[in-house]
Amino acid sequence: MKKSIQISRTAHYYYQKPELEVDKVLFILHGYAQLASDFIQEFEFLKSTSILVVAPEAISKFYNKKHQPVANWMTSHKREDEIKDYVNYLNSVERNIFKEFGTKEKLVLGYSQGVSTLFRWLIHSNYKASQIYACSGSIPPELTTDDTKAFQKSRINYYYGDNDGLLSVKAAIKQIDFLNSLLLDVNAVPFKGRHEISDITKSDISKQLIKAT
Repeated sequence: MKKSIQISRTAHYYYQKPELEVDKVLFILHGYAQLASDFIQEFEFLKSTSILVVAPEAISKFYNKKHQPVANWMTSHKREDEIKDYVNYLNSVERNIFKEFGTKEKLVLGYSQGVSTLFRWLIHSNYKASQIYACSGSIPPELTTDDTKAFQKSRINYYYGDNDGLLSVKAAIKQIDFLNSLLLDVNAVPFKGRHEISDITKSDISKQLIKAT
């Protein structure tokens, strides 16, 4: 007989405070087998702006092949419980940030496994995102048009590399077609590169966000 209980545990998130007064918050969700403390360093180019960067760290931990502790958002085992847990966690991080800095324009970025994580989170978040940056990852296949009401007014930027060993171009185009089938506003951006947050992605973020600041 299986039974379930809810428990309290400690989770961690990191943020990079900008040099200017905060007027936007960019939540960034790392990929599989990463740590938020490392991932946030990719966004040092935003330090001189008014954009607060927030990097929640997934609550499931394990050791990689180098015996280093890393994190992941979920596995297929008891997946519904894991999704519910990380959605509640991300909502808690969001509440803490907006309590500390005031409610600001919300932007989100997901990388690799963080892409599906952020779309599932947005469905249940109390705050809408004006921009979504989906980098080298898959869209949750269970999404429906009813779900997408949470981000139909968001601009979705989908980035994929031509030499990605984990997400082929064919697979990436399939993700884009799926988003289009849900009648979403998608800006598809291919780049020459591997499984990464490309320089093109960073350049687009700088142009879009800093220009609007």
